[in-house]
Amino acid sequence: MSNKIAVKDTAARLLTPNDTLDVRIFDQHGKMYPDLRKALLAEAELVAKRSLAGLKGIKVKDIYLNGSSAGYFYYDKSDLDVRIEVVNENCSFITNDDELLEQFLTIIKQSTFPNVRFHANGRFADIKINTRTFEIMGLYSILNDRWVIEPRKDITADLNIDDIMEEYTKRFYKIKNYMRDMISSGKTKTMEGIEEIEAFYKKCIRENNFSAREYIIYKLLNYRGIHKQLQELFNDSLKDILSLTDSAQQTGISNTDAKHPEAKSPNISQTLGADDITYTLPPLYEIKI
Repeated sequence: MSNKIAVKDTAARLLTPNDTLDVRIFDQHGKMYPDLRKALLAEAELVAKRSLAGLKGIKVKDIYLNGSSAGYFYYDKSDLDVRIEVVNENCSFITNDDELLEQFLTIIKQSTFPNVRFHANGRFADIKINTRTFEIMGLYSILNDRWVIEPRKDITADLNIDDIMEEYTKRFYKIKNYMRDMISSGKTKTMEGIEEIEAFYKKCIRENNFSAREYIIYKLLNYRGIHKQLQELFNDSLKDILSLTDSAQQTGISNTDAKHPEAKSPNISQTLGADDITYTLPPLYEIKI
């Protein structure tokens, strides 16, 4: 199957709502099953307590289920997207800027749980803190056990698959050509160029919050892996700049002559369930719900 056909099939799926909410998550009245809710709350509590430890004045406002699983546009492999909503009530040394606070909390969470994959009832739970997410599908408060934004089936009713594919293709090659030009121009070897890549990446990601059309285009670009390639270009370029700077400072040689080994992340697969969250976790573990 060609990439174009595969992407169009994915677009057709994203445009087509299911008849009911995901029966693995919600009962016939649209309420989350108590056992799943309990598991997700336990895991979110663990993430919040460990990530926010010592940050007095930072409070958890709510814990949400969002994304495709919180509406009618899920499929059998949809993740459980969980967002811990945090507010800065009176922590004087933490920013009140929403975007900067999100970046800070994301770094803290990733460093606290660098290689942990959470699962609830056999499904991957993607737990994040203060991430801006697509909520037009629906937003369910796990903490308060109620819908904040009721899910709707008609949000894609006016969308056209040919328009979606045309815009997806345009943006795909815009990003592809942007990366090629940044590399060929040598801008990836400068901090100014890296900051430009970061700004471009943020713009691409932020677009998915505005409408169902934007979200579907965003998902198609993710499906093709172009956002990941852009992120990798930023990460690799930044790593090279910092490695060259550090090597030059230590040896006294110029940046152009500095050599540096490529850092590799450990390949560790970890699964964390909710049953044993009160125990001290060893470096490697697997806990099932």
